[in-house]
Amino acid sequence: IDGLPEIYNASEEYIFTITVTNDDVPVNTADADAPHGGFRISVENNVGVLAPVDASALDDGGFLVHTEEGNKQRSWTVKWTAPSGDDEIAECCQR
Repeated sequence: IDGLPEIYNASEEYIFTITVTNDDVPVNTADADAPHGGFRISVENNVGVLAPVDASALDDGGFLVHTEEGNKQRSWTVKWTAPSGDDEIAECCQR
Protein backbone atom coordinates (compact mmCIF):
# COMPACT_ATOMS: atom_id res chain seq x y z
CA ILE A 1 0.00 0.00 0.00
CA ASP A 2 1.54 3.30 -1.09
CA GLY A 3 0.46 6.80 -0.17
CA LEU A 4 -0.83 6.30 3.37
CA PRO A 5 -0.18 9.37 5.50
CA GLU A 6 2.09 9.17 8.54
CA ILE A 7 -0.21 11.66 10.27
CA TYR A 8 -3.74 12.46 9.16
CA ASN A 9 -6.07 15.43 9.53
CA ALA A 10 -9.60 14.75 10.75
CA SER A 11 -12.15 14.26 7.92
CA GLU A 12 -9.51 14.75 5.21
CA GLU A 13 -9.51 12.47 2.15
CA TYR A 14 -6.37 10.58 1.17
CA ILE A 15 -5.75 8.75 -2.07
CA PHE A 16 -3.54 5.67 -1.96
CA THR A 17 -2.59 2.72 -4.14
CA ILE A 18 -2.91 -0.98 -3.42
CA THR A 19 -0.51 -3.12 -5.45
CA VAL A 20 -0.39 -6.91 -5.52
CA THR A 21 2.88 -8.55 -6.56
CA ASN A 22 3.72 -12.21 -6.87
CA ASP A 23 6.68 -13.40 -8.94
CA ASP A 24 5.30 -16.96 -8.81
CA VAL A 25 2.08 -15.90 -10.60
CA PRO A 26 3.00 -14.03 -13.77
CA VAL A 27 0.50 -11.81 -15.56
CA ASN A 28 -0.88 -13.40 -18.72
CA THR A 29 -0.05 -10.61 -21.17
CA ALA A 30 -1.31 -12.66 -24.13
CA ASP A 31 -4.90 -12.50 -22.84
CA ALA A 32 -6.10 -8.99 -21.96
CA ASP A 33 -9.16 -10.42 -20.19
CA ALA A 34 -7.22 -12.87 -18.01
CA PRO A 35 -7.37 -12.22 -14.27
CA HIS A 36 -4.26 -10.57 -12.85
CA GLY A 37 -5.12 -10.20 -9.20
CA GLY A 38 -7.52 -8.87 -6.65
CA PHE A 39 -7.97 -7.52 -3.15
CA ARG A 40 -10.39 -7.23 -0.25
CA ILE A 41 -9.57 -4.61 2.36
CA SER A 42 -11.33 -3.03 5.30
CA VAL A 43 -10.66 -0.40 7.92
CA GLU A 44 -10.05 -1.92 11.34
CA ASN A 45 -12.42 -0.71 14.07
CA ASN A 46 -14.24 1.49 11.50
CA VAL A 47 -11.61 4.21 11.81
CA GLY A 48 -12.32 6.23 8.68
CA VAL A 49 -14.04 5.17 5.49
CA LEU A 50 -12.67 3.50 2.36
CA ALA A 51 -14.22 4.29 -1.01
CA PRO A 52 -13.50 3.43 -4.64
CA VAL A 53 -12.26 6.16 -6.97
CA ASP A 54 -13.06 4.36 -10.23
CA ALA A 55 -14.78 1.27 -11.64
CA SER A 56 -11.95 -1.07 -10.60
CA ALA A 57 -13.25 -1.30 -7.00
CA LEU A 58 -16.52 -1.21 -5.09
CA ASP A 59 -17.86 -1.11 -1.53
CA ASP A 60 -19.01 -4.57 -0.47
CA GLY A 61 -20.61 -4.18 2.95
CA GLY A 62 -17.75 -2.52 4.79
CA PHE A 63 -15.02 -4.03 2.63
CA LEU A 64 -13.51 -2.52 -0.48
CA VAL A 65 -13.03 -5.16 -3.17
CA HIS A 66 -11.93 -5.32 -6.78
CA THR A 67 -14.60 -5.53 -9.47
CA GLU A 68 -14.58 -7.87 -12.45
CA GLU A 69 -12.98 -5.07 -14.45
CA GLY A 70 -10.49 -4.49 -11.62
CA ASN A 71 -9.53 -8.16 -11.76
CA LYS A 72 -7.59 -7.34 -14.95
CA GLN A 73 -4.94 -5.35 -13.10
CA ARG A 74 -2.58 -5.59 -10.14
CA SER A 75 -2.78 -2.04 -8.87
CA TRP A 76 -5.81 -0.08 -7.65
CA THR A 77 -6.29 3.47 -6.44
CA VAL A 78 -8.67 3.98 -3.51
CA LYS A 79 -9.73 6.78 -1.18
CA TRP A 80 -9.67 6.81 2.62
CA THR A 81 -11.53 9.51 4.51
CA ALA A 82 -10.00 10.00 7.95
CA PRO A 83 -12.28 9.85 10.99
CA SER A 84 -14.01 13.08 11.94
CA GLY A 85 -12.53 13.17 15.43
CA ASP A 86 -8.86 13.85 15.94
CA ASP A 87 -8.88 11.66 19.06
CA GLU A 88 -9.25 8.41 17.09
CA ILE A 89 -6.17 6.37 16.29
CA ALA A 90 -5.75 4.91 12.82
CA GLU A 91 -2.80 2.60 12.36
CA CYS A 92 -1.72 0.60 9.40
CA CYS A 93 -0.48 -2.90 10.03
CA GLN A 94 1.36 -3.18 6.71
CA ARG A 95 2.93 -0.64 4.38
